[in-house]
Amino acid sequence: MRSCAGIIIYRKNTESEKYEVCLVQSEKFRHQETGTLLYIIPGGKTEEGDYTEIKQEDPKREEKAAFACARRETKEEVGLDLENLVLLQQKTKTGLEMGFKDLTMHFILYDFIAEGKGTIKIGEELVHAAWYAFDKLPESMLPYMGQLLEQAYKTHINPG
Repeated sequence: MRSCAGIIIYRKNTESEKYEVCLVQSEKFRHQETGTLLYIIPGGKTEEGDYTEIKQEDPKREEKAAFACARRETKEEVGLDLENLVLLQQKTKTGLEMGFKDLTMHFILYDFIAEGKGTIKIGEELVHAAWYAFDKLPESMLPYMGQLLEQAYKTHINPG
């Protein structure tokens, strides 16, 4: 089992007045049949440093480490600062379900949402990163990603 954080980073475009989400592409996530790179949200696995200030006996240790991971991975992958970081959900998925290179791997996913501040700076592990309007998302996303983004948009970004 690998504990990971995924972050839905959004902003309001000052010109179009539409909300946008930061999506990225990595060589690690491809469509199983076509090999096409998939769009994903920034994120990654928890690392030893994410646990540094959390006591071993803390019942929320994994969740707190996932929060630290979310901030660290966002900085590493897209160079953005996060405001109002909130945990949306926790779930378990396999590598197959995620389009991950190791199909047998199991993940505990912590999905977060936060407002992004700053300018996107593509990190070393990424092929592409950009802002996309919620009403014009790319088609080649992880299968569950569209549902996750729609849920986040309706419940946290634009609940009206």
